Amino acid sequence: MYTVKKKEVSHPAYKDPHFVYEVFNDKTGKVKESFYDEISANEKAKKENFIEKESEEFQCWLRREDFDFGSFERRAAWVSWLHRALKDYNSGQDDFK
Repeated sequence: MYTVKKKEVSHPAYKDPHFVYEVFNDKTGKVKESFYDEISANEKAKKENFIEKESEEFQCWLRREDFDFGSFERRAAWVSWLHRALKDYNSGQDDFK
């Protein structure tokens, strides 16, 4: 899961300290990206969480024992799911219906 952390940064060229918002991966303990505004950082964290969630669900679906790309119905269902996931991701929605 990705979270946003506010980090104070001081620099000799600046009189007052300023802040950086870091998109932090809780699993790896590493910073994915840094932003100067909180809104952009929150949007990036939201997108990364969406990608991670959908990826996990898709991997579970692929591991099913009865999964077979051979049938037309399964191929059509997979393409439909992928199309919806990409469309919703590009529109910025959390989840699709």
